[in-house]
Amino acid sequence: MKSEDDIPCSTRLGALVCITLIFILLCSTTQALEVRILDGGFLGGAQRGRLINAFHEAAVEINFIYGLSTHFTIDVVVYPSFHSFWQRGFPHWAGGGFLKGKIHLPPLSPSLHRDDLRRMVGHELFHAAVRNASINLPLWLEEGLAGYCFPVEFPEYEGKKNPPSDAPFTQLDHDHAMVFYRKATDVVTRLSNDVEGNAVNDFFTLLEYMSVEESFFHAFGIEMDEAWNKDFAAFTGEPERQ
Repeated sequence: MKSEDDIPCSTRLGALVCITLIFILLCSTTQALEVRILDGGFLGGAQRGRLINAFHEAAVEINFIYGLSTHFTIDVVVYPSFHSFWQRGFPHWAGGGFLKGKIHLPPLSPSLHRDDLRRMVGHELFHAAVRNASINLPLWLEEGLAGYCFPVEFPEYEGKKNPPSDAPFTQLDHDHAMVFYRKATDVVTRLSNDVEGNAVNDFFTLLEYMSVEESFFHAFGIEMDEAWNKDFAAFTGEPERQ
């Protein structure tokens, strides 16, 4: 085995330069996303820091793995109670929502694992990145991609899924949307597994040169309309886009 003295100086310098560039690139990516927490002051410093770190971790994944820019500012509204979150119109089964350019989150459980928190905020940040890039996807595809990239199922919230009687939606609306979103994730996952390579990554790469429909066909090997007709024929339409 060669000692450190046996390794040419140019080789060591080159390795150091590469490591430094990677570090700078990672730092610039996370810092490019500016997160503004709107919580009314009830979150403690540690909670705010934990939340912002989760957003930065998700931003790195969105940027490096899926090629979507996170060079923007995002406002994040954190609600003090599940009731106030539901009153805003979000489904009782949701772990968050993206509405009118802002991310909305219910109260954060202290027991929520770091990876679960990253997926929760990453799912909504994915929507923000897609909209920020002006990529116009049908709702089923956008939700399916978000669910594939950042799956969100959290046992901490299972006991809190009883919507208040004065919530501005019906149980039928909720059930329809929940089935639709889960179906969308299942469809994108299955389509991705049916082809070689990483179809989701290919899809976003192809969007730089092709339309949404052409990119979908080349990445997943099926026409977008055919995928909709095959898998969503039982639905009367998409839920209302937030």
